[in-house]
Amino acid sequence: MSLKARLNLCLILAIGPFLVLAGRLSFLQVVQREKLQNMASQEVEREVLIPQSRGRILDRHGEVLAESIPSWSCWVDKKLLGDANRTLEALAKPLGTTSESLRLKLKGKAKFLAVKKGLDNNAARAVAKLALPGVGLQQQEQRSYPNGDLTRSVLGSVGTEGYGLSGLEHLFDRELRPSTARSEVIRDGKGRMIFLKGSTAPLPPKRIVLTIDRNFQYFAETALEEAVLKTAAKSGMILAQDPGTGELLVVANYPPDPLKNRAIQDTFEPGSTIKPITALAAVEGGGVRLDETFDCEHGSWEMAPKVTLHDHEPQGVLTLSQIIEQSSNIGIAKVSERVGAERFYRYARAFGFGSRTGLAYPGEAAGILKGPKSLDR
Repeated sequence: MSLKARLNLCLILAIGPFLVLAGRLSFLQVVQREKLQNMASQEVEREVLIPQSRGRILDRHGEVLAESIPSWSCWVDKKLLGDANRTLEALAKPLGTTSESLRLKLKGKAKFLAVKKGLDNNAARAVAKLALPGVGLQQQEQRSYPNGDLTRSVLGSVGTEGYGLSGLEHLFDRELRPSTARSEVIRDGKGRMIFLKGSTAPLPPKRIVLTIDRNFQYFAETALEEAVLKTAAKSGMILAQDPGTGELLVVANYPPDPLKNRAIQDTFEPGSTIKPITALAAVEGGGVRLDETFDCEHGSWEMAPKVTLHDHEPQGVLTLSQIIEQSSNIGIAKVSERVGAERFYRYARAFGFGSRTGLAYPGEAAGILKGPKSLDR
């Protein structure tokens, strides 16, 4: 082979790989450009959700009864932990737990999981300062009730996913729940956000203003707790209204239960509140005068076989007005006989007995009012 032929062969062997490489690059950059860009975008571009705060609940004077505050959750990626024992030992203290407890949480098949939620800013800073491999933090919102158990039976509760579970938190969940801002971000190989492309502005959540007066509520709950403990009662309730508007100023329950509002959700006997209704039915349609007298039998009256009524204080002859004033059971029972079952039923129904109030409170009890045929003596 001549010298020239050998030089040409060497040139071909030297240039050939570059021609193949150039062809491949041209194919990738021209023919498969769009496909490769989409693949790259899927690897580094993400749409992230930026949580917003749940709406606040205020009393009639604007005092905060419920609000959301920042909190943090600590997550662990088991694939990146490295020395797991050393990492968990260091992580246990700022999380307020033990390394053994953390090991138990990591025994499952999940590779990525949250090991502690609801961390405050101090705990989150302590975790971040450790800079442990495979350990990260995510900001969240935590529902806070600055007044402790005050009004909790009315306010209700919120679940870990941010949805109202009971009470007003459930009733107004759609209004209180925030919309979520969406942002497109580019992340590097370690998952760190390096560029924010843009975001959608969320609508601010609504706030709910109650007719409840926080100060009145406090005094009512304090007095109610003292009374329940003093009398060894199982529970107690206080409701207070503005007589001019009907607005509820106090709805107190003891013991407080964020999952149940006994004052609204339980059914109980009306007691002496039924006496004015009976008296009104007697005066308006029963032919009874306010000054008409009834014998209250000195505190004990057998109104039917094996059925004896008693008064808390023995009374003699009382007018209708005095019967209401003294809250005489015997006197109002005799008045009710003049009223009759049919008329009593109509007046009781007109005053809302046996029906819901219209508050739309979750689980509100309608009460029980039997028909006229069941109200015989």
